[in-house]
Amino acid sequence: MDDFHKSLDVIGRGEEPHSIRVLLEPSKIPTIKNYLKKHHLTYATINNNVAKSVHIERVVQRASRSAANNNDDDINFYSYQRFDVINKYLDRLAAEFPQQVNTVELGQSYEGRTLKAIHIHSQQSGDKSEKKPLIFIDAGLHAREWIAHATALYVIQQLVENATFYRRELEMYDWLIWPVVNPDGYEYSHTSERFWRKTRQPDPEGYSKCVGVDLNRNFDFYWAFVGSSFDPCDIDYHGPEPFSEPEAVALRELLFKVNDTCKMYLTLHSYGGYFLYPWGYDNVLPPNWRYLDAVARAGLETIRNASGSFYTAGSSARTLYPASGASDDFAYGVAKIPVVMCMELPSGGSGFDPPADRILPLVAESWQGIRAMTREVHDYPLRNGARDIEFNLLLGIGILLFVFIQF
Repeated sequence: MDDFHKSLDVIGRGEEPHSIRVLLEPSKIPTIKNYLKKHHLTYATINNNVAKSVHIERVVQRASRSAANNNDDDINFYSYQRFDVINKYLDRLAAEFPQQVNTVELGQSYEGRTLKAIHIHSQQSGDKSEKKPLIFIDAGLHAREWIAHATALYVIQQLVENATFYRRELEMYDWLIWPVVNPDGYEYSHTSERFWRKTRQPDPEGYSKCVGVDLNRNFDFYWAFVGSSFDPCDIDYHGPEPFSEPEAVALRELLFKVNDTCKMYLTLHSYGGYFLYPWGYDNVLPPNWRYLDAVARAGLETIRNASGSFYTAGSSARTLYPASGASDDFAYGVAKIPVVMCMELPSGGSGFDPPADRILPLVAESWQGIRAMTREVHDYPLRNGARDIEFNLLLGIGILLFVFIQF
């Protein structure tokens, strides 16, 4: 059984519970089908020619990039944008809207790319010394999840270039958005291996020729506890130690920098159609899970009413599977951000790559869900009062008690 699993190129989970998606060479298909039949396992063919699909996608990408050569600091939502275009777009917004936008440089990736986020605030912010509540969104910890990067870009575009339509969102919050957390992996997924998930840093000890770490298993909160691998060649390899990756270090430092004002940390992933909140490392629910669930369901119901798209809400471990060392558990358990959410965007194509004509509808509906969640972050405590203060007090106590019992 183990040899069989190792022979599979697993690219992600399936849409049915307890299912996975795999890439198969044509020569392996008869053997795999026989194995599945022998063990009474059902399967369905999702794509008969992945190579053709990737080729078509690359043609579209090249055509879009060529058309944009005369205006390489702008973006569109009929193709997936490359990293250099994204950073130039952020710089252009900061230059064009200096009273509303500033960029934040967070260091460099392993391969030397500038890690850059954008801070967006209202033009009528008033007293600059008074910090407003903050919404922090990131995308692209997993390189191949291109629709996540596109969604973060759409949120940026709407809040800056269409700011007059979103006055309430800008009056309630400042926004900090980091659209490409893993730029080395993202570029590699464009140029070399479409389904690349990890970072691009080699094994520092040189024991393995396999490259990269699953960035969303590299955080020091129950690191290597469950749902990750010790094998550097696996897609969910958690790294040689916590925060071995410069991108994870940069995200950690940013979370600590903003945690005094940050009301919600939202991390964008794909695929599946889920709103997930802590915990991921265990099936136990956090003390303020009702608050988190209300925020998740506000997003879920808004998207369903707007487009009919179906999402599921729940804790990560209970709704999907246990996995530790993730950025969302770290943000909640260590950085103490009160509302933490992982939004798994819908699938398309082979799962990670909705076709070009689906990008705009997906990012637009996702933005409506994000808006609804941020409103619920603000409104829920007003409706429920002192109960949420109790949740926040219990959060710190609950973690200490759990660690004491465990160890």
